[in-house]
Amino acid sequence: MYSREMFIKYINLDDQNRILISVQNHFEDKLKEANTKTEIKKIMTEVLGDNLEKLEIGKNVLRVTVTENPDESILKINAYIDQMLQMAAQFMDSMGKETNDK
Repeated sequence: MYSREMFIKYINLDDQNRILISVQNHFEDKLKEANTKTEIKKIMTEVLGDNLEKLEIGKNVLRVTVTENPDESILKINAYIDQMLQMAAQFMDSMGKETNDK
């Protein structure tokens, strides 16, 4: 139902070992909102813990600087995204069942 590609263009490392998370263009306006930036910072802190050094939010790219093991951090970010997509799919599935039961 939901795929990563609906939200994320790519996740990789740049030449400075920062994690780049590029979101689809239709999220550009959302990334400008203060509450979205606050929520992203909260999530990155939750996922990466003390390893999060710096978070920069651009037009449609998040630049995440970690203190160590950027490859491991990418795995953690990917796992979190997969978990959220799975939860969204389960939620939508249960909403569909409730609608069909009526």
